[in-house]
Amino acid sequence: MKKVSLLFVFVAVFFIFVAGCGGGGGGGGDANVVSNGNGNGDDDDDEDQTPYLVWAVNNNPSSGKDSVSGTAVDSTGLYVAGVDSIQTYFQWRLEKRSLSDGSLIWTINSDPGGNNCHDFASGVAVDVTGVYLAGNDCSLGSDFQWRLEKRDLNNGSLIWAAISNPSIAGDWLTSVAVDSTGVYIAGYESAGNGTKWRIEKRSLSNGSLIWTANSNPSSGNDVIASVVVDSTGIYAVGSDYSLGVYTQWRIEKRSINDGSLIWDATSNPTGVYDMAYDVTVDAGGIYITGIENYITSLLGNDSKWRLEKRDLNNGSLIWTVVSNPSSENDYAESVTVDSTGVYVAGSEFSPGNYQWRLEKRDPYNGTLVWTAISNPSSGQDWLAEIVTLNSAVYMVGDYYSGGFNWRIEKWK
Repeated sequence: MKKVSLLFVFVAVFFIFVAGCGGGGGGGGDANVVSNGNGNGDDDDDEDQTPYLVWAVNNNPSSGKDSVSGTAVDSTGLYVAGVDSIQTYFQWRLEKRSLSDGSLIWTINSDPGGNNCHDFASGVAVDVTGVYLAGNDCSLGSDFQWRLEKRDLNNGSLIWAAISNPSIAGDWLTSVAVDSTGVYIAGYESAGNGTKWRIEKRSLSNGSLIWTANSNPSSGNDVIASVVVDSTGIYAVGSDYSLGVYTQWRIEKRSINDGSLIWDATSNPTGVYDMAYDVTVDAGGIYITGIENYITSLLGNDSKWRLEKRDLNNGSLIWTVVSNPSSENDYAESVTVDSTGVYVAGSEFSPGNYQWRLEKRDPYNGTLVWTAISNPSSGQDWLAEIVTLNSAVYMVGDYYSGGFNWRIEKWK
C-alpha cells in the first residue's frame, strides 16, 4: 500500500511547487535495538488484551535527514522503505529486517537522480517473486517522474526498473500494491493549474505498462494517497477539491483488468479540510482512514481521526467512528486488518509533542478494543505505516533525536 509520511508530504510539496540507476551498498547500521525479553512474541496471548512492545529498532542511516515512508511484510522479513541523506540530498533506502528481533538482514540504496537533487521512496510492496520499491526521481530536475524498482527478496539486488513521466511538470507517486496479475502504482500528475489522480498497472516480469487510468474530479490539486487491491478490484483513496476551496475524501474502485471505474464515493464530514490517507480491505468491506478537520478558532483547528467501513460492491457507508486523542491536530496515517480486528495508527499531539498511537477496533461495528502508545522521543515523532502478520503489528516511522531518524517497532 502506502504511501508518504507527513514529513514527506511537506517536503514533496516544497520541492514540486517551489523548486518549480541502480542500487548501491547500504550505509548505516542499527543505532539501537530494544527488546522486552518476550522473544518473538508468537505465543497465543488473548488478542483482545492490551498489546506489549516486543522489540524496537532505532536507526540513523546518515548524518543528515532520514525518514521512513512505508513498510511491507512476508514470512521471511519486514521491508522498510524511505530515504537517507547523501551529502545534502535524499536517496532511496530499503531495509529487510528479521521478524523475530528486528536485526538487519540487508539494505540497499538507490539514487536515480544522482547527488545533486532529492529522490523520494514513497512505498513498498512484496510478493513471492520480489519486493517492489516505488517513488520519485529527480533526474529531470523539478520535473519529478515516477520510478518503480523490483528487487530480489534474498539480497535486494535490482531485477528491473521502470520509469513513468506523465507530464512535463512535477508528478508524484504515493503508493504501490501488488497481486498475482500485476503491480499497481498510484499518485498524481500535473494537470493545468492543479493535479489529477493517476494509476498504472505494470507487468510483474519486466515492469512494462499494462494499463493506465486517470481521474480528475476537480480543477484543483486532487491527490491519491493510497491504493490496495483484492480479487474484485483496486481501491484508491485520497482527496479532491470538488467543493471549491476545501478538500473532501474520495474513494474509487476500479477494474484490475483495464482500470475502468466500477464505483466512486465521497465523504466530507466537516465541510472543511477532510483528507483520506490510507485504505485496506478484507472480505467484509473496505476500511478508509484519515482526518476530519474542525476549525476551533480563527487561527486554530483540531483535526480528528476518522475511520470508515464501506461496502465492497457499491461503496456505501457501513459504519464510521471518530477518535480525538488530543485537543490539537491528530493524524490517522495508516490502517490494516486481520482476522481479529482492524488497526488504525498515526500521530497524536500529547503530551505536548507528537507521539505514535495505535488503536485496534472491532471490524463489525468499529468499537474500540484497545489502544497502545509509543513516545520514542521528547520531540516530534511521526508514524508512517503499519502492517500485520501472525497477530503481530509492525509500526514504522520517524523519531526525533537532533534530527529525524528511522524507528521500527513490533507489538503483540
